[in-house]
Amino acid sequence: MADKHERKDYMATISWSRLMCGAPQPMFGSEIKTDSPICIRICKAYISDYSSATDYRVSSETPAMLEVELTPVQWAEFLTSGNMGDGVPCTITRLDGKRTSPVESRNIAKEYDDFIKEKFDNFQGRIKDTEKMVKDILESGKSMNKTQMKELLHQLEFTRNNTVDGINYAKDRFREDMAKLVAKSKAEVNAYAELRLSALGAKFLMNDGSDAPAPQLVEIANDDKN
Repeated sequence: MADKHERKDYMATISWSRLMCGAPQPMFGSEIKTDSPICIRICKAYISDYSSATDYRVSSETPAMLEVELTPVQWAEFLTSGNMGDGVPCTITRLDGKRTSPVESRNIAKEYDDFIKEKFDNFQGRIKDTEKMVKDILESGKSMNKTQMKELLHQLEFTRNNTVDGINYAKDRFREDMAKLVAKSKAEVNAYAELRLSALGAKFLMNDGSDAPAPQLVEIANDDKN
């Protein structure tokens, strides 16, 4: 084993790789799961196998000091968004050599259920307040004065406006979120397909396809024979 030389605090290595997960994983800043994240690793390093001042080998210490993962779309945004905005979301999977907590998967259906429930509870509360006001007036046996009528009218208008506005807001929000989700899903699928096709193309050129004729040439040759 090569001698391990003294490590300096400024020595590190950085690398990236394509991962293929067994099942789609949730990732920070992404509405959909991915099974093909891009992983960036930063490791502490040391120099080994000195032979001259300009000839040496850098070796990485494991585990990684910092490890982050990005979806294919986040990776593309990262490469093209220099000097723009606050940066691209990424998922820290290892920090100071230790694994971080897993990403909590977003439950869009539950978010909308909670949102609708909140709006409905607010509507129900307003209806109960209006019912109580009418009941108190009826039990008093007195005619409604102008102040009470104005208050009742205000309660009804407020309830109606908030109910209609709440439903319209929920509808618009759902439509916008679904449009964004579909667009991002298509982008992730396209990025994944490009990633896989690139890998298969490289494999074909380097190994499997080196001695095999292209399918189009085989078809042409067969046609010529016929």
